[in-house]
Amino acid sequence: MPKKNIHFNYQDKVAIVTGAGQGIGRAVAIAFAAAGARVVVTDINLENADSVLKEIISEKADGLALQVDVSDSKSIENMVSMTVKTFNRIDILVNNAGIAHRGDIFTLTEEGWDRLMAVNVKGVWLCSREVLKVMIKNGSGRIINIGSISGWLGGHEVGADYAVSKAGVAVLTKRLANEMAGRGTTVNSVAPHAIETPMTEGHGKDGRERIVSKIPVKRFGRPEEVAASVLFLASEEAGYITGQTLHVNGGTLMVY
Repeated sequence: MPKKNIHFNYQDKVAIVTGAGQGIGRAVAIAFAAAGARVVVTDINLENADSVLKEIISEKADGLALQVDVSDSKSIENMVSMTVKTFNRIDILVNNAGIAHRGDIFTLTEEGWDRLMAVNVKGVWLCSREVLKVMIKNGSGRIINIGSISGWLGGHEVGADYAVSKAGVAVLTKRLANEMAGRGTTVNSVAPHAIETPMTEGHGKDGRERIVSKIPVKRFGRPEEVAASVLFLASEEAGYITGQTLHVNGGTLMVY
């Protein structure tokens, strides 16, 4: 676990991070814990969520691990109920859970398309809807959605379904921000590209070299760099920012 974050203080704040069992979600959960937050680590894989919670607890931070399927409204209702029961509040929601598909449009199946949309888009809507009920009642909150550069450029080494889903996340972010404007809650997104995670390991050596060749800074990003962006958008200092997407892509977007 990194040293305690000296820039942002989340003492007594409660943050839910979906898909926090590995990759970007894990980095975000650990960063919030290091900054003083109580973190609800959720993942479809409970073993992975428990592993991250153990990391958090080993550093004297507090948290809760839950198995959550973000495409299932009952699972999300339980997540919110358990969080409020345990910590009495929800201050931050990071909609990170997502799945990917690689291949052209002919490799897509109807079942695969529906499952990906259910997790990547419907999951963001369902989680936000339930958590916002708590945030509106409390008069404050922060929602940060994890998007992707694919939602802006139509896909890098990913399938059409993934690119479309992340475009949906960008639009949903704006819509939710508009609905929450003036009600104490901001809604923003972070759109990464080429981050060192289990999801990007599947690109293989040739794919990774092809991706890096198009990134101005000539490297993959680190999950902790995405986590730092999330912590900023969740901070009091970012209270005048809503409906925006923060791009974390090594300068890739500026060359397209």
